[in-house]
Amino acid sequence: MITRNTLRIAQYNVAMTSPRAQSVSDRLRDGSDNALRRISSVIAAVDPDILLLCEFDQSGDGIDNGDVTAFIQNFLIPAGGSDYKYHCQVGVNTGLPYKRKGKPDISNKPDMAQGFGFHHGQYGFALLSRFPIEKSQLRTWQQFHWKDMPENKMPEGTTPHGFNNNNASRQKVMR
Repeated sequence: MITRNTLRIAQYNVAMTSPRAQSVSDRLRDGSDNALRRISSVIAAVDPDILLLCEFDQSGDGIDNGDVTAFIQNFLIPAGGSDYKYHCQVGVNTGLPYKRKGKPDISNKPDMAQGFGFHHGQYGFALLSRFPIEKSQLRTWQQFHWKDMPENKMPEGTTPHGFNNNNASRQKVMR
């Protein structure tokens, strides 16, 4: 067994994203996607102890639907990578509908969401680790409002779809 005295941490933008919510799950379970095989080969060569996968579509609420396990089992392990016994996802704002006058926006326009995305969880992320993850200690800024950030740089003006970012009621809920 090879041991090393360093902790290797990596972040990889895997671009596992699609405008259709279930599309990535289908690719992960199929196991034959060449792009995912190449990504897995790179990850296996780097061999990180802790790995953050960016643009890894998810449900948006952080609930594990088995996609991370499918990626590990169907792509990473066959490429010679770690089995990453510990992994998690947390809720994100991408694709989360912005509520107008108490009603969710159902326009499916990605720039009308709390964070750009065609569906809640598009462009999410997954954390994989060889070490236990203390999930109770994880922090997310999903509920943090831009207006509460000191010296925030909230977008100004109106979006192409008519959202007025200078509107006080929008600023109260924008996160």
